[in-house]
Amino acid sequence: MRAHAILAILTLCVLTLPLAAPTAADEISQGSEGTEGTNPEGETSEAEPKPVGPKVMVPEAMKDFGKVPRGSQLEHDFVVRNEGTEDLLITRVAPACGCTVAEYDELIAPGKSGKIHAEIDTTILGPRTGRVISVYTNDPERPIVKLVYDAELVPVLGIHPGYARYRVVHGEDTPGILKQWVYTNDGESFKVTGVDSPVPYLDVKYHLASEEERHPDVTSQAPESPQWLVELNLDYNDAPVGAIAQEVVIHTDHKVQKKIVIPVSGFVRPSMWATPHEVDLGSIEAGKEVSFSVVVQSFLTDPMEITDVRFDGKEVESKVSPVQEGRKYSVSVTLHPEAQEGPLRGKLQIRTSHPKRPVLEVPVRGQIL
Repeated sequence: MRAHAILAILTLCVLTLPLAAPTAADEISQGSEGTEGTNPEGETSEAEPKPVGPKVMVPEAMKDFGKVPRGSQLEHDFVVRNEGTEDLLITRVAPACGCTVAEYDELIAPGKSGKIHAEIDTTILGPRTGRVISVYTNDPERPIVKLVYDAELVPVLGIHPGYARYRVVHGEDTPGILKQWVYTNDGESFKVTGVDSPVPYLDVKYHLASEEERHPDVTSQAPESPQWLVELNLDYNDAPVGAIAQEVVIHTDHKVQKKIVIPVSGFVRPSMWATPHEVDLGSIEAGKEVSFSVVVQSFLTDPMEITDVRFDGKEVESKVSPVQEGRKYSVSVTLHPEAQEGPLRGKLQIRTSHPKRPVLEVPVRGQIL
């Protein structure tokens, strides 16, 4: 009896307990209507986040001009949109060679559009003008935007051979005249109205070529065209030693192409050269002699000999050995420094038999301990 009483009491307690409240997961699984974040099919929906900050967008980042006459001046406006929520700033625009960015909008408000106005001079560009304009912005996701323009250039004016390359020696008497023939491919008459030389030591003259001066290759290619003869004269005495990388611009009155460019390249070699061209003796013990060697080479046409070697105008112990007779010599020198402790500075004067370079000077330095 007692066991039956206990069982009855336990059963009564279970029946009188309150039911647990349904969880959020239970409600979603039941598909309750009107619950925020669900749709009628019971699936959750996510709202797309709106862009925050500036956001640059270029609807058309590539401009192809197609076929255009060489020398044409091309223009185009690239449209730039701001699809963000803050002002878009264009901090810098870096155009490629041959292109000038005339103007651009520095600030573009959200939802608004601006422009980048580019002007292209096709005179000095190759057959295909493909170039890139780099646009720098404050868009953290696209800090640099690339704009591209392209065109196929059709030459109207021609030039033969179309380049001037010099390989000369400083101080030589050989005339440095290179000739160019300017003509037109469309049969139109034209005149050369002027030339721009980039440096004073390159003199450029021009005139209408006579029948005897006309170039046969140009006549074969453009028989009806006038030919203008352009002569480039490089002054070997004034031109500095080193590489040449210049451009001569020819101006014309042609109705389509107003300019044509002659690339000028090459190298002006020194009349004589010493290796090393400067001697560093380093640390020198006081009262001790020091020896070194210098190789002297001449690039002049006429041969030369080394006649004397001095240091700061004083005779020194030296020995001259021919490496290539008349062209190249090895000069061994021994110095007896008389100075006390301190820097040694002076010049080695190598005298030659050539009237165009009678003296070649080599700086010498060291430290006497």
